Amino acid sequence: MKLPMTPDASSPRATPHHTQPTRSFARRAVVLAAAAWLIGGCATTVGPKVSDPEIEAARRELQVKSFHRFIEQQRRVWTIGQRLVNALPPAQRPKSAPDYGFMAQEIDDALRAAFGYPDTLKRGVAVTLVMADGPAAKAGLRAGDVLRSVDGQDASSIRRLVALLSDRKAGQTLAVRLLRGEAELDIPLTVGEQPGDIEFLVAHDQSVNAWTDGHVVIITSGMLRFVESDDEVAVVLGHELAHITEGHRNREMATGLLATIVGGVAGLATDLLPGPSLRGGMMQAGLSREFEREADYKGLLHTFRAGYDVRAGIDVWERFGTEIPESLLQHLNSTHPSSPERMVRLRKIAASLKDRGLDATIAEYEPARNTSTTPAARQGTPPASDVGAP
Repeated sequence: MKLPMTPDASSPRATPHHTQPTRSFARRAVVLAAAAWLIGGCATTVGPKVSDPEIEAARRELQVKSFHRFIEQQRRVWTIGQRLVNALPPAQRPKSAPDYGFMAQEIDDALRAAFGYPDTLKRGVAVTLVMADGPAAKAGLRAGDVLRSVDGQDASSIRRLVALLSDRKAGQTLAVRLLRGEAELDIPLTVGEQPGDIEFLVAHDQSVNAWTDGHVVIITSGMLRFVESDDEVAVVLGHELAHITEGHRNREMATGLLATIVGGVAGLATDLLPGPSLRGGMMQAGLSREFEREADYKGLLHTFRAGYDVRAGIDVWERFGTEIPESLLQHLNSTHPSSPERMVRLRKIAASLKDRGLDATIAEYEPARNTSTTPAARQGTPPASDVGAP
């Protein structure tokens, strides 16, 4: 018995109908082969060829540029943050802390490429950033130096370095041994004093956000692309600094500037669950909104004291409203006021600071100077009419 698709050519049943599928397949094969030739020809004849080694070299080049860009972002944020802290009234300034004036991290492929370390340098701690006029700069440390020891104790890992520096006090002098190029150097570093024990760091995160845990203020690289000037960075950092100076984190409230808007950061926003817990969640969200309003107000005062243009705060929230539509709305369970409400309130604060100065603004919006721990009693922020009201 013969298969239907393979008839015997000598059989009277062998008709054109039986051989049609074979011809159709052959035509498709020819068309596909021609298309493949055309596509292949376009791919190899337009523009120069690029080899895999060239692509790898370009990848490393971009990696190095990305690293240096990140370091400059960190320098910018640290400088602005410290300026804000230095301008705080003594009563609001957190306790002082030892200051070393540099940042460091363990050597990896990115650092090896960025600083041109030889492949033989397998491990160690590299200085990535030296703050201008800080203790490390005065001692002569440079970005790219590899730390070997502190006071004769091995400092070849971040864990060991932190342990060695954890109990130092301002005024102490450390014997730092480091590797610079092929030379080992011994450098004395005198520990300085940081006015407030607050760090300002950049997170390599594409979300538009900033937050604090009560000791460290973190701003994302996404936020740094969103803002357009140092004044706007100062407004964002000032807001988070106000959460610290007003003790919001100590009262267990969420402190993310935009935690529920873009990207978010896990654990910052209050999760509101349906059912019996909803009422409690709504109350907590309302209290959190009051803390956010207070941080907007106090943060703008911090920004003003440091000499930045407080009108930048208006620009920031206007841009949030136009580029991040979610921020226009405030729901009953929202942990943050809406962008329109914040923009109107900041307009009033900025106008008062510009026209009447700091003391008159505080006198108007904080007439009682109440020391109560409830934000409604002491936040004293100007009303925003009915814009974005709950």
